Amino acid sequence: DDDTWLPEKLALQVSVFDNHGRDVALVYGGYQFFNEHGVYAFQRPLVRGQVLQDLLWERDGFCASASNPLLRVSVAQKLGGYDPDVKTGEDFHFYLRLSREWLIEFTRELVVSVRQHDGPRLFGASDERIRTEQRVLQEFADVMAPALRARYLKKIGGKHVRMGNGREGRR
Repeated sequence: DDDTWLPEKLALQVSVFDNHGRDVALVYGGYQFFNEHGVYAFQRPLVRGQVLQDLLWERDGFCASASNPLLRVSVAQKLGGYDPDVKTGEDFHFYLRLSREWLIEFTRELVVSVRQHDGPRLFGASDERIRTEQRVLQEFADVMAPALRARYLKKIGGKHVRMGNGREGRR
């Protein structure tokens, strides 16, 4: 309800699916940010192919919004959709699971406008974000180099400290 699809979004993304093999499970595109004053920034896609490491390292803003990606229904069904136990960051967790087995592609064109505002946001509570990051650490430990694992532990520790639980954060 906050974001808007640009007029050619579906045509551009379906065209990418049509021009690539069945191993491509998700196509995303460029996006722009806007607020009450208009468009103020945009991002072109950066990662394609086998992107699990790129997503784990957050090397790209990826799709910025769940309004951006177009998915193959068969892949979403095979994965069982979002994991109901993940309450915050469920789309990120889903994309990680998807990128273990399938390829991701993009169109460089802008396909969605992402609204930025001061109203309610869907970031979730810090404790839920910690649980999601701990889950990612556990589920993707087999592909995490020590530096990546340390990065996640630092993010988790920082959230504990900001929540007033310094002892747990330092641990």
